[in-house]
Amino acid sequence: MTLEARLFGMQAAFLGPEPSDDALAALGDPGRLRVYRALVRAGLFDAVRRALPRTVEALGADAETLFDAFLAEGHPKTRYYWRIPLELAGFLETRLPAGVPPHARDLLRYESNRWRLRNEAFDAPPEFTSLSFDRPPVLTPARALLRVGHRVDVPGEAQVAEARILSLHRDRHHRVAMLVLNETSAALLEAMGASPDRTLSDIVQDVARARGVAITPSFIEKLSTLLESMLAKGLLLGSLRAPSR
Repeated sequence: MTLEARLFGMQAAFLGPEPSDDALAALGDPGRLRVYRALVRAGLFDAVRRALPRTVEALGADAETLFDAFLAEGHPKTRYYWRIPLELAGFLETRLPAGVPPHARDLLRYESNRWRLRNEAFDAPPEFTSLSFDRPPVLTPARALLRVGHRVDVPGEAQVAEARILSLHRDRHHRVAMLVLNETSAALLEAMGASPDRTLSDIVQDVARARGVAITPSFIEKLSTLLESMLAKGLLLGSLRAPSR
């Protein structure tokens, strides 16, 4: 048996369906290889448990069954250990059984996005300066906006049904920070991300017009509070620096 054939055989034995003794005997001692198989699979599941602890808890016994199905379909395909939970999350998006707790889907999205923001390598933002309404705003590239139906961001309240808009981002200290937004502030954040060349003033006016919101002193006060919070948390970095002449 060539080295390549042995490596593929080991991968199938450890990650695929339960192998027969004859299949294992072609690779080595069946008893020892079954121990290795159990250790490898347990190690991979531990990586998932560390990244998605509340999701695993919510799924209960289904968690390991679903993980076995994930492995049986040829996963993981990534060579990066930290990406395995993200690959599993993508696999489960359309495969969670109907009987799982309703909040489990939201927990999966919430925890997998937090894990991605903590570990992914994002592009550097463009050069920016202090915030100005006359310049385009600059957001951190390490961000995600989630719409969930449960209070998954509140410890002990994940099962409570409530529509929430969660803005997650990696802050300057490499921690995942969060803001809970309303529909107008979420629309403003989405417009900032989708309009990198438009001034903050134009973005605010467009969002207010689209949502039928009058730009009153009360609106300006709430907008100022939102922008201050976004700046303090490192979601909003400032304004795009003007090109040098």
